[in-house]
Amino acid sequence: MSQYFVQAPISITYSFNKDIEGLSKKRFSEFISFFSKANKMTPREKDIVNYVLHGYPNSIIADRLNLSIGTIKNHRHRLYFKLDITTERELFSMFLEYLLQSDFKLHDRLSY
Repeated sequence: MSQYFVQAPISITYSFNKDIEGLSKKRFSEFISFFSKANKMTPREKDIVNYVLHGYPNSIIADRLNLSIGTIKNHRHRLYFKLDITTERELFSMFLEYLLQSDFKLHDRLSY
């Protein structure tokens, strides 16, 4: 069984079993929806967070949403201000923390 490792910003390495791929795109999107609702994001902010958490750069996000790169940067800046963060790394950490504290029981799939 393959292993995936994610280096979290707080220097904790999470080891995911191949089963993490069982976390379908639909299910991942549900997690993002709950995360965005919990943080009172607009639909556009949710779209951007979805792309950011999938690792897309601003240029690709702009192409996919038919917006300019500057508009994406502005949305991200306002979103980060709203979440009281300054980096993509903090967004990722915040999302992981949300998952681990949620009722989704994702922590059952993680080994430390």
